[in-house]
Amino acid sequence: MNSYEQAEYFGIKNRLIKLSEECSELAQAATKYHEVIEFGNREQSGYIEHIIEEMADVYLLCSEVRHLLDIEMDDIVPIIQHKLERTNGIIKDWMKIEDCYSITEIEKFIKELKVGSTDEACAALDLLLNNIRRDSNER
Repeated sequence: MNSYEQAEYFGIKNRLIKLSEECSELAQAATKYHEVIEFGNREQSGYIEHIIEEMADVYLLCSEVRHLLDIEMDDIVPIIQHKLERTNGIIKDWMKIEDCYSITEIEKFIKELKVGSTDEACAALDLLLNNIRRDSNER
């Protein structure tokens, strides 16, 4: 049986649950590897192999779910391109921030705002970017 035949055998409900499980396992493997990098007290190779294995599982299940839901790559590629463009915009904004402020100044600015959530952090960064744009226009 190929992957699509297996997907049809198990059905969409099973494949969605399995995809969720495998995504969690990949996240866990990534977190463990991050800890290895952060604290540097373990051999890295086994952790990389674990990430590769979990990536393969997620890739396979994404392909099966895409097949079962009849989703074409033409439906996915424009979204991927949009996300890449959005991230490039974020990187460019961060580069502008780094040109004007040190990381310490940025951290101090955000702490002064007493940011407590991701939405508040995004709002704080938007405010900081607007200040940078204003400051650069005044020059």
